[in-house]
Parts: sequence; structure tokens; C-alpha cells
Amino acid sequence: MWPLIFIVIFIILMSTYTIMKKTNTKQIELDDLNTLYQCTSCGKLHRKYQEELQSLIDLTYSTPSICPRCHQPADLYIGEYFDWMKTNPECPKLRKQDLRKFKKR
Repeated sequence: MWPLIFIVIFIILMSTYTIMKKTNTKQIELDDLNTLYQCTSCGKLHRKYQEELQSLIDLTYSTPSICPRCHQPADLYIGEYFDWMKTNPECPKLRKQDLRKFKKR
């Protein structure tokens, strides 16, 4: 009887670990794609996923940290974060359901 209980507990723990690992992996990927950059030339904000989409559209666009609008270097945004940045029409923050659509591209 005890071996059966241990096996059941082991299976429950392993399945919980697997689900948590998958969830954390998706969250890390989502956070990476939502990294915010600011162009040094035009001052506009953009996110990393916008660079990846631009590289699919424009084959000459392959350098990371380049503004997708003016093609000038962009730096990681280290300023203060405001609520409007999450829904900014120029660089909206991806949500989990958007991540699935983005991966289908």
C-alpha cells in the first residue's frame, strides 16, 4: 500500500513541476519579447517583438537594438515606467494570448 501512495505522490509532484516549469518558461519568453527600447535619434519607444517582426518584413533589417521606424540605434529603456506604456498604441505590451499568435507567424 505504501509504495502505491509514494508513486501517486511522486506523479503529482512531477506533473506539478512540469506545469510550473512550462508556465515560467512562457513568462520568461514573454518578458524578453516585451523588453522596452528607446531610439537615440527619434526618441520613440519600441519593444523587442517589434524588432523581430520588422526583421521578417524587411530582410535587410537584421541588427538587434535598431529602431524599426528610423533605423537608428536604440538603447534599453531604463527610465521610469508608467501605466500608459503597457497600452501605448506604438508599442503595446504582449499578453499571454498574444504570445501564441506571435509564435504562429
